[in-house]
Amino acid sequence: MILTLGFYFENIFQGTRPRFHKLLRKSINCQKYQIEQIRNKYYNFVQEKDNTKDNDVLNEREILRQQRVHNDFNI
Repeated sequence: MILTLGFYFENIFQGTRPRFHKLLRKSINCQKYQIEQIRNKYYNFVQEKDNTKDNDVLNEREILRQQRVHNDFNI
């Protein structure tokens, strides 16, 4: 146990990461990619749904969205 901890800290201080850190980064990147794919699917679905509505409703929704984004950045 102490030997493995010593090896772990030695690798950190040398600037190289142990192998499981690399695997952890890969799994986190994979999860981020999957979340992004789900977001894109949902966003496309909502867009398709919105395209069936009138342009007035879309314009009103777009204006509200822009105001919300503007307010978020001004806080």
